[in-house]
Amino acid sequence: QTLTLAGPDNVMKLNFNSSFKAMALVSLAALLASPVSAQSKKREAQVLGLAGNVTYSAGGGGSFTPAYIGTKLREGDVIKTGGASHADIDLGDNVGVVQVAAHSTFVVKTLTTTDTGAERVTETDLDLKEGAVFFNVNKLAKASRFEITTPKGIAGIRGTSGSMTADG
Repeated sequence: QTLTLAGPDNVMKLNFNSSFKAMALVSLAALLASPVSAQSKKREAQVLGLAGNVTYSAGGGGSFTPAYIGTKLREGDVIKTGGASHADIDLGDNVGVVQVAAHSTFVVKTLTTTDTGAERVTETDLDLKEGAVFFNVNKLAKASRFEITTPKGIAGIRGTSGSMTADG
């Protein structure tokens, strides 16, 4: 079908079939050209192993309960280890593993992942209040951030193994 539009200065004929196809192509191109907003999502850490007296407080505001292998840890959770104790924690999304040493208090501050399409960007902030922690952090995307805060300062860690103590 053809539609003829007459204006004061021109006459235009439109073919509905080709006009519909052209509008569909323009709409598709606009959709593909628009930036995709990446959504940040929370991730969980998980206790892989433990020995001795290991407790945690969900959200850091309640009482401490015994941790066990498989315990899920989320932002705000606090982990405490007693004497001759430790906890091995997988930080999720192939970020790495930390071991919380004996006589330590450790807070999971931030655990997020953002899939940008080109790469997976992770943000990990851990707070070592007292004691020591050992870490094995995998190579992360360039925009990722992995930090351990202590009372003495903040360490940014990139794809390495090591240890930190709260007293520096």
